[in-house]
Amino acid sequence: MRIQTEDAPVSDSRRYYLEQTRQLAARLERLSADSGYAHRASGIRGALLRAMEQLESGAIPADISDLLQAAFALLVKAARQIEAGDT
Repeated sequence: MRIQTEDAPVSDSRRYYLEQTRQLAARLERLSADSGYAHRASGIRGALLRAMEQLESGAIPADISDLLQAAFALLVKAARQIEAGDT
């Protein structure tokens, strides 16, 4: 496995995945502990952080698309819950 250095170029797809992973992990972290989705969000956030480590080291995790999709879906569900006032 190639080690990423500061001078090494970052592929566009890795850059996209890394940015999405960072944003989603930060948003999942902000979910209220009172949310019914908090426990699930914690698990997905942990998986995102592990994927971020792989992306930073130069690899693209095989399940990254599924992971991003799961994180987006969970955020949508949590937002609907907040919107409905069911926190």
